[in-house]
Amino acid sequence: SLKPSLLKEGDDVYFDCIVSANPEASTITWYHEGTAQVQNVTLGVILAGDSLVLQKVGRRQAGQYTCAATNTITTATSSPVTLRIKYTPECLTSPTTYFIYDKPINITCTVSSYPAVNAIQWQWN
Repeated sequence: SLKPSLLKEGDDVYFDCIVSANPEASTITWYHEGTAQVQNVTLGVILAGDSLVLQKVGRRQAGQYTCAATNTITTATSSPVTLRIKYTPECLTSPTTYFIYDKPINITCTVSSYPAVNAIQWQWN
């Protein structure tokens, strides 16, 4: 019932790894950007059988997820699923005070957000 295009920081995300194997898969491992995931309830990472639950996701958890199923014969890895997490704009540059009265100055503002910011409005205080 989740709509992936509406996921935002603070939401919970559920992944299931559906495996058809003979002999049955004995181990399922989840990967985020190629790094194996380990259970950490404090950080909201829960592994239960063939499921991965991410509680209260943040922007750092965005990216590609795969699952790998292992049986006595081999290990097979799923195609990647990309998780996108919406988050509010955040200024990545430090505020700087300029005192140049007779010359034009350029001030750069670098913003991180998803989706991307359409416009930035400057205000003189």
